[in-house]
Amino acid sequence: MTLTAAIRLSKATVRKMKQNLFWAAIYNVIAIPIAGGILYPLGILLNPAIGALAMSASSITVATNAVLLKGVERHLLRGASNGLVLLLRLAAGRTAASRLQVVVARWCAVL
Repeated sequence: MTLTAAIRLSKATVRKMKQNLFWAAIYNVIAIPIAGGILYPLGILLNPAIGALAMSASSITVATNAVLLKGVERHLLRGASNGLVLLLRLAAGRTAASRLQVVVARWCAVL
């Protein structure tokens, strides 16, 4: 993976962390007061099974959102394999020995 791909992946990871924090905060802002009985004066009482279901749904939402990073990683790795084709094109027009040196040096820099 190239340095730029690693930076893009780290930025995507931070973005996902912020999204997960947002969804967890929304869950806490809404569900905890309801579970605490804030709606009891209106006659609404949260069944513990519903609370457990909401907690599970929150965890599933956060985990699913985190799994979406795999798509970003695959896209970046596909770009890294395209980098080898670019290196071979850059090396075209040189002698065979210097072509091999360019490809090996730049490909090692990618890894």
